[in-house]
Amino acid sequence: MFNYIILLSFLTFLFAALTIRAYFKKDTLQKCFFKPAAMVCIITLAFLQPEDDASFYKWAVIIGLGLSLVGDVFLIFEKTMFLPGLIAFLLAHFCYVAAFYQLPNGPNAIYSAIPFVIYFAIFMRILWYSLGAMKIPVIIYALTITMMGRFAMNRFLNLETIESALAFAGALIFIISDSFLAYDRFKKPILHKYIYVLSTYFLAQWLIAMSI
Repeated sequence: MFNYIILLSFLTFLFAALTIRAYFKKDTLQKCFFKPAAMVCIITLAFLQPEDDASFYKWAVIIGLGLSLVGDVFLIFEKTMFLPGLIAFLLAHFCYVAAFYQLPNGPNAIYSAIPFVIYFAIFMRILWYSLGAMKIPVIIYALTITMMGRFAMNRFLNLETIESALAFAGALIFIISDSFLAYDRFKKPILHKYIYVLSTYFLAQWLIAMSI
């Protein structure tokens, strides 16, 4: 089992690095190959994980990864396909929310929501006057990823397993990645943004796949 984990993980981060390089070179052909290739490796890694009694979790994550792959393809052409890409990732996050929300709320449920409420309020305040016609889509998206992070934390607080810790870490890093992307697009360009956005993105997806 560990052989395929090591191989697929190596290929994932190799293709991720080549994707970042392709973005710096503005090579669309390489983007179209390496970016989906990294996600295919992550999806394969998730698919090969043993199911045990967590088949719903596994398939919710796999569907989420598949929708992310669709979103990746759209965002290669982000100047014209940003909104379809946003919708694909929104649906992917719905899948992750469904996967993470498997347990009744524990005694720490209310407290686990507080940092995510604060994050949402601050970040939306930062972006608000720059969103224009995208206010509603961005609010919906931000609420969804905030909910994903909150449920991932609650799941970790309930289970306290390595797998739930990986999912929680993946959710947090995904929020960081999307925050970089949103800030760059709507507020102020970030120098070398692709390093920050894509490195955190692929790491987050890999962690979520490994959480099965």
